[in-house]
Amino acid sequence: MPDTRQFKAHETVPENMHIYTSNRLNEPCWYVTAPWNDGLDGSMLRSSRIIIISKKTGYVLYDGSANDEG
Repeated sequence: MPDTRQFKAHETVPENMHIYTSNRLNEPCWYVTAPWNDGLDGSMLRSSRIIIISKKTGYVLYDGSANDEG
């Protein structure tokens, strides 16, 4: 189970993150950066994980790459 201190909620998309999703994000959302928690070595270079949650419904609209590597 991941340490909850690794989750950070933002009211806007964090800088340097480029979210490409077919879901329309026309509603207020929380942008949560989270660990991948997939057992892979944490020292490898890869994109951050971002979870986008609707503030209206609580539905997860996106859970995946933040496209911020490099």
